[in-house]
This record gives sequence, structure tokens and C-alpha cells, in this order.
Amino acid sequence: MNEVLQKLSAIGIVPVVVINDVEKAVPLAKALVKG
Repeated sequence: MNEVLQKLSAIGIVPVVVINDVEKAVPLAKALVKG
């Protein structure tokens, strides 16, 4: 299991992000993955 999944499992919550602008979805996802 990777580090992110281990942390989510330990915390017991999953963050949710709502994206209203489709054009911003990919750049936001890339930024979140990059850290």
C-alpha cells in the first residue's frame, strides 16, 4: 500500500474536492499529485 493510502487509512477520512470548471480539473489534479 502506498504512503498516501496508508495515511488516509490511519486518519479515517477522505478529502473531497468539487471542481466546477472542467478546464481547471486537469491542472488541479496534476498540482495535487505533484504536491
